[in-house]
Order: sequence, then structure tokens, then C-alpha cells
Amino acid sequence: MTTEHNDHDARRELGRVLRECHEKEEFNFALFQHNPSAITVVDIEGRVVKSNLARRSDQDPLPERGAHLFRGDSDSDLIMKTELQKTLAKQEVRDISDIRSGGHIYSFTLAPFTHGAIVIRQDITEQKRAEAQLVQAQKLAALGTLVSGVAHEVSNPNNIM
Repeated sequence: MTTEHNDHDARRELGRVLRECHEKEEFNFALFQHNPSAITVVDIEGRVVKSNLARRSDQDPLPERGAHLFRGDSDSDLIMKTELQKTLAKQEVRDISDIRSGGHIYSFTLAPFTHGAIVIRQDITEQKRAEAQLVQAQKLAALGTLVSGVAHEVSNPNNIM
């Protein structure tokens, strides 16, 4: 009876562990698929293994499964291919910003893992445009302050001496 009891307890524990693993797998799958960032998983050779919904619905075409994500066809592609190779070789997370491609500006995070890397891409074009507009507005504000100071001095020449 003790052996039967131990077998029953072991099966119950195994069932619990399997359910827990399944729940974690479902959670991770949902987190991956429904993440608003475009995510592609590549193998150690840089070939596409899978991608999430945001990446597949992106305007930029995704290479077929098994094809290299970065082929080096353009300057930006060559930069990213080199960065991915560095990430895989050093096994360190890398953040790369201001990669221009197809009229967009992207930011990438490359995160290595045992069998490849996770490539997270975010379109930061609008953010960069807003930053440029802010800098331009600050320049115009500084110019306006300078012009008003000059106008004040021109209208009050006695203060110069």
C-alpha cells in the first residue's frame, strides 16, 4: 500500500507541475504575442524562428521563417547584422538607436539567449520628429529673447554707456 500511495502522490505532484508549466507557457505566449513592440526571435545564425503579432502586422516585410533577419542589403541592415553578431558572440544585451530604414527611425534591443536572440524593434520616428520640433521651438524662443533685448537696447541707447 505504501508503494501505491507514493506512486499516487508522485502522479498528483507531476500533474500539478505540468499544469503549472502549462499556465506559465500560456502566460509567456500571450505576453509575447500581444506585446505592442515588434518582436522577432532568431536562432544563433540570425535566421527568423518566430515573430509576434505586432511584427507580422508591421508595414516592413518580415523575412520568411528560416531566412536571415538582417541580410546586409542596405547600410542599416548591415549595421544591424553586425550588432546581432556582436550580441550573439558576447551574450550581452545591446540597445541600438536611430537606425533609419524606409523613411522610419527605429530603436532596437537585442537580447541573447541560449539558442539565439530576441530582437525588439520600436518605431521612434514620431518621437524623433517631436524632439526636433521641441529643439526648433527652443531655438526660436532664445532668438526671440535675444531680439527683444536688442530692440530694447536700440530704443534706449543711453543704457549702453
